Amino acid sequence: MINLYELLNIKPSSNQSQIQQALNRAAEKRLLSIEQLQKVKNVLLNEDKRSQYDAALFVAYPDLKIQVETELQAHNDLLEKQQLARQKEQDKKERIKKVKSVVNSGLQQVQQVAEQMNEKKTLEKTYKRSKEYKLQKLKTQLQDKNMVSCNKCGEIGRPVIRGNILITFILLLCFIVPGIIYMIWRRGGKVCSRCKSNDVVYTASVQFQQQFNQKIAETICPFCSETILKNAIKCKHCQSNLT
Repeated sequence: MINLYELLNIKPSSNQSQIQQALNRAAEKRLLSIEQLQKVKNVLLNEDKRSQYDAALFVAYPDLKIQVETELQAHNDLLEKQQLARQKEQDKKERIKKVKSVVNSGLQQVQQVAEQMNEKKTLEKTYKRSKEYKLQKLKTQLQDKNMVSCNKCGEIGRPVIRGNILITFILLLCFIVPGIIYMIWRRGGKVCSRCKSNDVVYTASVQFQQQFNQKIAETICPFCSETILKNAIKCKHCQSNLT
């Protein structure tokens, strides 16, 4: 039995395209006669005739069947490896895509948190510059039992001991009894840290708190409807006289 594959110098596992290329090559180089080329074309390019021919060929050449099966198995193994490689590459791309999605989501969350923090800081700065914040801060300071308000110069702060410490040292060094008396006198009262006046009142007292609340009480200007102090005699917005 003639091995048509051997005539074309191809393997029995060759596909239709490879067989056609081998036929064209053999025709161009005139490796086969016209009858051989026609026979090869009629048998190998016809699927039904080729199946019958292969079955008879493998009976006549058992080793050739083993070779074809081996080549076919190797080809299938190669296809399987390629499929696994493509699947791994696809899985890798999916993982990278997922990681990028998670990273982008995390970056968006971080950006949102940063924007919220910046917005919060901006609101805090705006509030700290507001009149309400300054007034509330002043009220908190006035609640301190050690804070005083001077009726003479209007200074609000911590009082100091009256007298002079240098005079105290001089009297104690030169005249002990007058120095002791001067020390007792100094401890007998506190004065304004600015003008040294003893006309001070503690801001935490009920009297001062009532006066302070009356002083900062607000109302609406009847001419421009802006907020003004209740005791104001002239509107600071429209310059209208309120008396």
